[in-house]
Amino acid sequence: MMMNVTQEHSYWMPLKTILHISDWFSGILALCANFFLIFLIITKTTNELKVYSRILIQSCLVDITFAVITLITNSQIDFNGGIILMTMTGPFRHQPNPITFHMINIYIVGLFSCVMFLPIPFIFRYFAVCKSRVLTAFEYAFLILLCFTISILYTCLHAWTFWPRGDLTKYSYIIDHPFWKDEDGTLPNFVAADFKDGRLFILVSCTMILGTISYLLIIAFNVLIYRKLTSLKSTMSAKTCEVHRQLSKVLKYQAMVPFFICVMPLSLVFLLSAIGTKTDGKGVILTMLVSYLPVMNSLSTILFVRQYRRTITQTRLFRIFCPNRAIQDRTSVERTSYIKDIRSMMSRSPL
Repeated sequence: MMMNVTQEHSYWMPLKTILHISDWFSGILALCANFFLIFLIITKTTNELKVYSRILIQSCLVDITFAVITLITNSQIDFNGGIILMTMTGPFRHQPNPITFHMINIYIVGLFSCVMFLPIPFIFRYFAVCKSRVLTAFEYAFLILLCFTISILYTCLHAWTFWPRGDLTKYSYIIDHPFWKDEDGTLPNFVAADFKDGRLFILVSCTMILGTISYLLIIAFNVLIYRKLTSLKSTMSAKTCEVHRQLSKVLKYQAMVPFFICVMPLSLVFLLSAIGTKTDGKGVILTMLVSYLPVMNSLSTILFVRQYRRTITQTRLFRIFCPNRAIQDRTSVERTSYIKDIRSMMSRSPL
């Protein structure tokens, strides 16, 4: 019997190691990528893109904050038969409640901010493109404060739902598994809520409503921006068109990634949990994917904005291993500069 337990434990240990390595790898990579991107924004941004620097830096700061919170808490979520359980797998996994409870709430603030802050770049760009004015520092700060306030209020609702009440050990069977246990068989502390309690239903409903509003705003402002840019395309220089094309890619990608790896899977699991479906173990995959959000956001900006990408593609090492990509980037920049020079000469020459 003892041998079977030892074998089962040794079987799950590599999976736990993979989870821990993934958490640390995603966090450290996110910090490095975002700080590098801030450096590129400050030093490599062209005049055409400079007006949008603040929304790019804002995304970096949100991602850095979430990456730091994820590194500290290593929060995990799991679902089973109408019960949602949240715990931590990092160095603070054995902290008693309410310390575990408060640290998980900090994680929720960071995670929900990643979704609630998404419309701000689209609103900022809408005023710059469609209204021909840049939001003042006060107006921009108001948008940030509004989104952060909504995130805090949502976290308060989450705290009301998951406040440790009663005997939580009745939910420990959800994580009573070698994957979650330490070498001595100890389980991490956790908080849990049941759909039989109306508070969890209210929380999930608010999650769906706020997420829907956020993406409806993104879609609405993006459509207005697209229509305006289409009408102005014949009057814009090739370089300005290219900048807007790159910026559109960045913003769309940064809106789509959280939707497909966070909002959609979370909504599906909430639905399955609400109807009592057994979904234990799926939350680990979900939170592992979510931890890479800051990495994908920063890398998308570096890859889609040509001036930032060229910082990498024109290095000696990159030209050795990917010469075709390096030549393509250099040629496209030279072509854009040539077209700009021709248009400038034509505008100065009488017809």
